[in-house]
Amino acid sequence: MEALVVVAVLIALAVIAGVSSEFIAAVMLCLLGAGFCILALYFTFCAYKIILCSEKTDALVSEIKKSEKYNYPTAYYEIGENIYANAFPCELIMRKQLYTKGRKCRVWLCKREGKEPVVYDSNAALSTFVGFFLASASGAVMLIYGIVLFKGGI
Repeated sequence: MEALVVVAVLIALAVIAGVSSEFIAAVMLCLLGAGFCILALYFTFCAYKIILCSEKTDALVSEIKKSEKYNYPTAYYEIGENIYANAFPCELIMRKQLYTKGRKCRVWLCKREGKEPVVYDSNAALSTFVGFFLASASGAVMLIYGIVLFKGGI
């Protein structure tokens, strides 16, 4: 919320200073595009972890509870005698159908050096790959359009 106030104040100061609205729009588009590109990098990192650093295994849904570390609700999976947290938050829609206790599913178990292992379930994997393509496309379009506005408009 504070970030929105800072952005609003900066825009107001730019308008008072006489900066054109096209330039402000171009800067905002480039910043949003850069944000989407950073998000695409995060999804690339997750895809790398899923494809190269994980092993696919059978698991049972254990429970859904708020993660102590990240403070969002996440699914926990039982693999053998251990219980591992999902790397992504659990979905809000169809939560009862997707995460019924004791449901058998295939997950990717990612072991990390010096950290507790995490699980990528099929929803997390789908979110990773779809998110990568959508974030990449959105970032590229916004950056290109922002650069076009910088160079003189459309």
